[in-house]
Amino acid sequence: MLSRSVQFRNPRCPSHWNPSKKNGDRLRNGFTPESAVVPYHHTYSLRCIRLFLTLVLSAAVSLRGASRVLEVLGLAGPAPTWFTGRLWLMRLGYYQLTRPKVTATDWVWIIDHTVQIGPKNVW
Repeated sequence: MLSRSVQFRNPRCPSHWNPSKKNGDRLRNGFTPESAVVPYHHTYSLRCIRLFLTLVLSAAVSLRGASRVLEVLGLAGPAPTWFTGRLWLMRLGYYQLTRPKVTATDWVWIIDHTVQIGPKNVW
C-alpha cells in the first residue's frame, strides 16, 4: 500500500521515517514505501500492522505468538505488544460490522419464531 501524504505523530522519534531527510527512500511520483508510512495517531508502520493482522487472521497465530514473531524477525522495528494487536483486530472487526453493505437481489429473509409454553419451547 502506498500513500502520498503522511502525517507523523512524532517526527523526532527515530522509529519514524522522515521523508524530508531521506528523499532517496521515496519511490517514483513522490510515493513512500509502506514500511515508512505511519498512520496519524499511531506508533507502528502500516507494514507492521498488516504483518501482525496477517499472522493472526491468515496464519492462525495467537496474538502473543504474533507479537513474538515480529520481535524475533525484527523486520518492522520495535515489536508491538499483543494488546496493541488486539486493538487493531477490534478496529478491523468494527469496520467490517459498520461498513456499508452491498445490496443484492438474491437475499432471503429467515424468520425464527419460537413460542414458549411453560419451561419448554414449542417449535
